[in-house]
Amino acid sequence: MEATQIILEYVRKIFSNRHFSYCKFPEDDCTCERVDITESTDLIKAGYIDSFNIVVFAVMIEKTFNTKIPEVMMTQDNFRTVKRMAELV
Repeated sequence: MEATQIILEYVRKIFSNRHFSYCKFPEDDCTCERVDITESTDLIKAGYIDSFNIVVFAVMIEKTFNTKIPEVMMTQDNFRTVKRMAELV
């Protein structure tokens, strides 16, 4: 199984019991949309990823793929999507 699929399954498992949506602003009437997680879902914009989750996913990637992510690579941008996380592998 490739890295993208492994990480996507992990992300979906972690957030399977949560119902996230995001609001498009600056609309007067907020229109919320349900977000289904794919490899290109912006996890930060959708409200899934925060600074704590970056560490959680970094540890998972390091242990699963027996690799080390340099501290300089632990940025929001590198954990924004499953695809970006897989590129770290």
